[in-house]
Amino acid sequence: MSLINNIFTLFNKELIEEIEMSHLCPVDYQIDWFNRLTWAGSDTAFGKEHNFSSICVAGAGIDSALSTKGFNHRLKAFQREVPIRCYDDFVPYIERVRKGEDYVLWNQKVQWFARSSGTSSDRSKYIPITPDSLKINHYGGFT
Repeated sequence: MSLINNIFTLFNKELIEEIEMSHLCPVDYQIDWFNRLTWAGSDTAFGKEHNFSSICVAGAGIDSALSTKGFNHRLKAFQREVPIRCYDDFVPYIERVRKGEDYVLWNQKVQWFARSSGTSSDRSKYIPITPDSLKINHYGGFT
């Protein structure tokens, strides 16, 4: 292996392990992420309004039997509690965050907002950016 590959592997070991796990056990991996996200969102205003605390399994990791136990029931509960919606349905939540309220949509403070022109309307959309969203979506780049 070249020096560059060794350095990349050293600094990205966690990401490489995550990619391998998603490939080796895709269903368990998705269930684990469902559990992580609902647990993390359970103390937010959105999570409380949608009963995330009754849906999530705290401490359930990919190697945990809790991860898959009762998953179908939790998934159906999530689908019942959190209907599919468009950006405009989130505007009231985003406006609360823009006015300074914390922990509305995520369990971390919003550091700033990205603006997206999008294609569904003629006005800018504001996308809340937290440390988690930056790490998972930008730096992680695949989950």
